[in-house]
Amino acid sequence: MASPRPVPEEIRKARGTLRKDRTNPNKPKPIAGKPKVPATLGRVGKRYWEYLIGVLHQMNMLSRSDETAIELTAKTYEEWHEAQLTLKKEGQYFETVNTQGAKVLKVHPAWQVQADASRRLRMMLQEFGLTPSSRGKVSANPEEVEDIEDLL
Repeated sequence: MASPRPVPEEIRKARGTLRKDRTNPNKPKPIAGKPKVPATLGRVGKRYWEYLIGVLHQMNMLSRSDETAIELTAKTYEEWHEAQLTLKKEGQYFETVNTQGAKVLKVHPAWQVQADASRRLRMMLQEFGLTPSSRGKVSANPEEVEDIEDLL
């Protein structure tokens, strides 16, 4: 069985479980400015990128080495969002004809896309301490963060 993933030092510090003998003195330091939005993201992904950068920056948990993980998180959010729009427009089910000629109701392929993206997004957000369960273990005192709905 695999061992649990390591918890970032910032999260252990916020929880009050950080031990000096288990810290890395050469770990990446938080960055002062905000990185530029990657060109690979669409409109929704760019807004989510800005939201994540803002939240992590205010929590003083943003480092240059996190940019790729944040980009993947924003791209996954964008994928999830697009699948949600498709399901809203076309519905969760579609009708087709099987080999015997009978009409069959099947689950829309976008449902699996959104389910998979949702699972991956939740896992990525846990890495940053941004889910309710992972946040409940963090005692960070960030400044007030904008709501995602205001950004979208």
